[in-house]
Amino acid sequence: MTLPLVGDENSWTISSGSIQSHIQQFADEGAFENEETVRALQLHLIAISRYESQQSSEKIVRHMGGFQHLLTHQLENDLISEQAYDTLRIQGQELVEYWN
Repeated sequence: MTLPLVGDENSWTISSGSIQSHIQQFADEGAFENEETVRALQLHLIAISRYESQQSSEKIVRHMGGFQHLLTHQLENDLISEQAYDTLRIQGQELVEYWN
């Protein structure tokens, strides 16, 4: 099955906002152990969104490292589903690649 791509190339760009949307989707599906787990990820991304608006690539990359560590901690402590972890980890890596 092939799906058509809709929107212009800019609509495909990864951002803290798009990752936050996925976190909310996963939260709605019950992929997190509790609301604290969701909130910790969201707080990281709020800070990163500020750096995005300032075009501060070094700070984005540094703080995404913390985001990745938090994801790993959550997985190791059974606070996040493997699917949510894998998706958010990959999106985090894509955001770092975008700003590097």
